[in-house]
Amino acid sequence: MSIYEAYCIQLNRVVSITEARTEFLNLYPCKRFQFLCSTESCRIKGVKITGVNYDHFPDEIKQSPHFKYLSKNNIAHSADCQWNQTKIEPIAGESDEEYNLRKVRSKLHDFIDEFQLPEDDIGLQSEVTNSLSTTSQSKINKIISNQHNQAKRRYIKTNQLIRLVEAYLDAKKNLSEKEFLNLPLKVANSNIRYLYQYFRRTEKAIQRKQKCVCIAEVEYTETDKWLYFKLQKPFKENENSPEIPIYLGIKKIDLENYHYRRVLYAHIESNKYKNKYFKIYFIPQEKDFNIKKMKNKDGKEIELYFFEINNLNLFCLFNYNYLRKKKQSVL
Repeated sequence: MSIYEAYCIQLNRVVSITEARTEFLNLYPCKRFQFLCSTESCRIKGVKITGVNYDHFPDEIKQSPHFKYLSKNNIAHSADCQWNQTKIEPIAGESDEEYNLRKVRSKLHDFIDEFQLPEDDIGLQSEVTNSLSTTSQSKINKIISNQHNQAKRRYIKTNQLIRLVEAYLDAKKNLSEKEFLNLPLKVANSNIRYLYQYFRRTEKAIQRKQKCVCIAEVEYTETDKWLYFKLQKPFKENENSPEIPIYLGIKKIDLENYHYRRVLYAHIESNKYKNKYFKIYFIPQEKDFNIKKMKNKDGKEIELYFFEINNLNLFCLFNYNYLRKKKQSVL
């Protein structure tokens, strides 16, 4: 089965592969990270896990970043290890619905059960932060007892938008339409039931005034004080309505206070074209669903939608070639 998380020695915590990549690229240049199995009894034994493709931007590679276990020059997983299931077969006490969902998720590099909106300036906080140094055999036995049923049902809760987005893209790529549409997701303080329901084209989100993960193709420009992203598709209420431009903006002063500003700038600069186009995912502020009136360069007043991103944890971007490799179709 897929390994969704591993313990990073350098970061001293359990991380997803997405978090490992963000941390590594933000520290780059640096030595490659070392990983151990996230199951505590395995970590005590020193079971090594390999991180694949976490040292590249997703635009630069064909295969999604992921964790894997290599048996060569390694130690075998503990009997209780949550990643020790090699066959997808029913577990005692498991319902048919749980079993079918687990079979579907076995095709993915990652999945999310619940998403919580991130708070400002927290970065990518790990869902599990336990660390070990030395321990006794009695503690190992206690860990094994506590984790006996862990493999049966894992519940992954995250406040990392980038992890949620990449889980969404991975599911779009690797699952059938029926499997994808039935992937559950819980979002705090909402009536969202399925993963696909939480992702909408920005124009659709504006029309419904729906707070969700908005998707858009944009052109990037930069001024002394702002990063601007102009959406290629304006908003239009209906066929006879005028087109209303849509912009997204990030103040540079907010970017300077963002922990992962280095990796964001580096990702933007990895697009070598003079006119830089990206695909972005962001969660808007509800107040920005209202039309704003601003003056253009000629002093003429115009109407537009302007989404200001104050919390950079609610924003992520990808180069177009990455999405072409994924062969996405967007809901």
